[in-house]
Amino acid sequence: MGLNTLDIILLIIILVPAVFGFRKGLLKSLFSLAGILAGLFLASKFHSGVALILVKVINYQKASNVIAFILIFFIIYFISLFIAGKLADISVITKWIDKVAGLAFGALKGILLASVLLLIFISFGIVSPLSVANSYLIKYIAPAAPRTYEFITMNLMGSKKTFLDVNSFIQIDSVFKKAK
Repeated sequence: MGLNTLDIILLIIILVPAVFGFRKGLLKSLFSLAGILAGLFLASKFHSGVALILVKVINYQKASNVIAFILIFFIIYFISLFIAGKLADISVITKWIDKVAGLAFGALKGILLASVLLLIFISFGIVSPLSVANSYLIKYIAPAAPRTYEFITMNLMGSKKTFLDVNSFIQIDSVFKKAK
């Protein structure tokens, strides 16, 4: 069985983030994600303090809150990107390893994205059952999002809900049923 149109679309969805991951490198990808998370956390914690200073200049409380939040977020984000850039440029060897690892990280993000899109498209009947049945890649890609969800909720968040619990709640009948 060869690749069908669905398989080619899935490959494109995986390859695009992989190429961007290679160009960006693993360190920049991880530091970018960490910068976003840290920026959101720190901005939500400290924007009101910075807003007290800005309100004297702007003289409008809501605007000073928004500007303070955005300011803190972007400062933290750009600091994380600066650090990642310096670490990635230490040597030619680390730069090459960083790019290959970025390719793998990007491919993993692409697989997760493809899995989520499959879940949505199959659930809403956008992808035909014939395309699903004739797809070579679907059996490898489809379980990625549910397995990642279960790993995160069970191991990192302490929840005992599985993807199948959520799946049955929203009544999605798809390829995401647990294999017996």
